[in-house]
Amino acid sequence: MVEHVGRLPWDQSTFTGRLNYYARVTDPRLMFATDSMLNKAKEIVTAYQKDISIHVSMEEAIRARVIYDSAFHPDTGTKMNILGRLSSQATCGTLLVGVLLAFYRSRS
Repeated sequence: MVEHVGRLPWDQSTFTGRLNYYARVTDPRLMFATDSMLNKAKEIVTAYQKDISIHVSMEEAIRARVIYDSAFHPDTGTKMNILGRLSSQATCGTLLVGVLLAFYRSRS
C-alpha cells in the first residue's frame, strides 16, 4: 500500500535514523536517475499526499520517497536541476573545493 511512503524505516528521533535517511537522500547515484524514475517517484508520493490508493511494495514506496526527497524541492514540489539536488551537493561541493584548492596560490 502507498501508506508506506509516509513512514520511513529509520527512526527520525535518533541520530542514526537521521543519518541513515540523509545518507540515502544524498546518495550521488541518484543524480543519474532518469526522468521516468523521477516521475514515477513523484506519482507515488503525491498519491500518498492526496490519499489516493495505489498498490506498491514497501521497498518501492520507500525508494520513491528517497528519490522524491532528493530531486524535488521540498516547498514547491518542482523538479530541481541536477546541481541543485541533494544527491549532488556533497559530490559537486567536493569537486568545487578540490578545484579551488588546486589553483590556490599563496601570496606570501
